[in-house]
Amino acid sequence: MVAGIGIATFVTVYLHVQRLDTAGDPSLLLGLFAALLSGPLVVGGLQLLRQEYEPADVLRIAAWVLTGSGPLLVITFLLVTFSEALDIVLGDPFILLSGLVALGGLAGLAFGFYELALRRAQATIQDTANRLDAIVSGSPIPIVAVDEAGVVTMWNPAAAEKFQYGADAVIGEPYPLAPPELDSEIEDHLERLRAGEDLAGVETVRERRDGVRLDVELWTSRLVDDAGQFEGAVVVIVDISDRKRREQEVQVLHRVLRHNLRNDLNVIQGNAARIEETLAPLLDRMEELDIRGTGSDGENPAGEPLASTVRATIPDTIEHTRLMTRTATDLVDLTEKAQRAETILRSTRDSHSAVRVGQLVEHPIRDLELEYPEAAFDLDLDEDLRVLVNGPVGVAVRELAENAVVHTGESSPTISIEAFEDRDRACIVIHDDGPGVPAAERRVMAAGEESAMVHSSGLGLWLANWLVNRSGGTLSFEGTGESGATARIELPTAEGASAD
Repeated sequence: MVAGIGIATFVTVYLHVQRLDTAGDPSLLLGLFAALLSGPLVVGGLQLLRQEYEPADVLRIAAWVLTGSGPLLVITFLLVTFSEALDIVLGDPFILLSGLVALGGLAGLAFGFYELALRRAQATIQDTANRLDAIVSGSPIPIVAVDEAGVVTMWNPAAAEKFQYGADAVIGEPYPLAPPELDSEIEDHLERLRAGEDLAGVETVRERRDGVRLDVELWTSRLVDDAGQFEGAVVVIVDISDRKRREQEVQVLHRVLRHNLRNDLNVIQGNAARIEETLAPLLDRMEELDIRGTGSDGENPAGEPLASTVRATIPDTIEHTRLMTRTATDLVDLTEKAQRAETILRSTRDSHSAVRVGQLVEHPIRDLELEYPEAAFDLDLDEDLRVLVNGPVGVAVRELAENAVVHTGESSPTISIEAFEDRDRACIVIHDDGPGVPAAERRVMAAGEESAMVHSSGLGLWLANWLVNRSGGTLSFEGTGESGATARIELPTAEGASAD
């Protein structure tokens, strides 16, 4: 249709220009103008026949052509009809009509192509936006966006799940994840972003809504306006808590083995040397007897009774041998405990489940009752209380209760265990009358850093601490001396979850 308008315009102009009598007739110039306009109409019409244009697009452009040429066609027809009454000289009306129709059609064609290009660009932008939204929304990694002042402008579902803040609660509000002591860090990061620096793998700590802290890496991409001015940033928050915890676990296991192996081997080496020193005089005396002979009274030529030398040597030798045996046994126990800890930690997966606190406590205590029949365990458990755990937290309960039994210093110790709810947290308290965990070891575990002081007994406490932390809980120790010692486990409750 569009090409047809162009062809009709050209033919009409050509036929009517042939009839003009005067070369200087204004209609001639108008005819040439109309003929020139007909060319783009024909080219545009042929362009629409290509396969890249959908039928709906072709019809839309044709409608714009008719919209452009139709009003001018009506206006021209009215001018021709009333030209005599208005005393207007129009020249050849068909040339005038063809020229104005071509002009209007070409304007409509140009606007139609422009409108099509605009709609395609908008569709491309919308498609890109939809893809980006799908990527951000479907990402398993928290992704948030903030403006230049640190106010949240985007919060994906992974961020809502990881940090327990819904998008409605944080969008339009200041960034909520920095712990109180790291408030200044946010402004420092914004200053670096304003200066043109993107954060790449910056390690820090972020806090969930329930107060649990996570080790994270931050990766940012600056957002700028058309003038290149900073107006915000997209922040990818990678939870590296498992990696940091694993690094600590490996560090502790290696240090425990290295430290204890070195110390215990020194003990074995020292006692072996003492046995050699103890037996050396006896061997010397026996060699003298072989060389010089023995008197009728059973004494050696030096006058020292052989029997007394042997009697003096044997007790020390036995004591050194027993110490070596105990040390070797401790080493075997240590390696077995380290291997057991490694197996438990490797088998623990990030999968939370709801369990009754009675099930969590009673099973390991039942095993301890068989292993330590002389110990008494006094349980006071809220059987309706359910906790959310990630992995074998019952192993942590066992380690703490066993540590209490072994280190009370009593032949028949009594260990009391309570389980109750306190401020929306499930608390398991293990109390004994012993000296408790050494203050230095408590400080190390509270700081989350291992040092050379850890021994095999401490390895079990580290394992308990790791397992509790993996469930989003905390382990703390209270009291020493006459009042006894208390280990306190706090875990998230499983409100609304179905117990296993």
